[in-house]
Amino acid sequence: MNIEQFDLIVNFDLGAILQGGGAIGLAIVAYIALTQWKKQIKLEKQTTLLDQLTDEFHNFMAATSPAITLIHLAKTSFGCNKPQLAEDKEYENSHIIEYINNRGVETSNSILEKLIPLQEALAKMLSLVAKGQSYDIKDYNRAIHAIKTVESIYGQMEAFAYIIKDRNLNWRHPEVQKTLKLADELDVEILKKNLSDQNVEYLSFISGIYKNI
Repeated sequence: MNIEQFDLIVNFDLGAILQGGGAIGLAIVAYIALTQWKKQIKLEKQTTLLDQLTDEFHNFMAATSPAITLIHLAKTSFGCNKPQLAEDKEYENSHIIEYINNRGVETSNSILEKLIPLQEALAKMLSLVAKGQSYDIKDYNRAIHAIKTVESIYGQMEAFAYIIKDRNLNWRHPEVQKTLKLADELDVEILKKNLSDQNVEYLSFISGIYKNI
């Protein structure tokens, strides 16, 4: 092999190596870019979902006051109807029965009307919560717990409205009496405290998420 042939082989091999190295380098850069792009897309999806969830959580909380006020007024009226003497009690929980017979339907309809915005916000929250479970969001269980708790609180308010709506129950039936007792024992102050606690918990969760974005 002469010098010219040797130089040709060396130059050819070196060029191939450089080309190979360039392709590998390009592949690495492309992989990093793709990974970063996927992370960015994932972050955007998480942020969009959490923004929507936070809006609906706020809508729910902002709409609770009218319904709670009506429940408070109804329960105050329960107290006004309580018989002063034991012999005045035709039925157990007769003070609630009297209220139901006189004003139950009207009050119930008013409460249920005020619960509509809560129901709409809650339905959207539950849908978003389910969707977000596939997004690998840090501390997401905190958001789930807060929303499940406000769902339970909503259920208590809705149940109260339906309990006072029906005038045609068998008031002496033990299960009916249990239901009336539940309505009587619903504590508005505890409802408000539980809502406030979950509002603080959710805001703490979402603030922690946004700080790390």
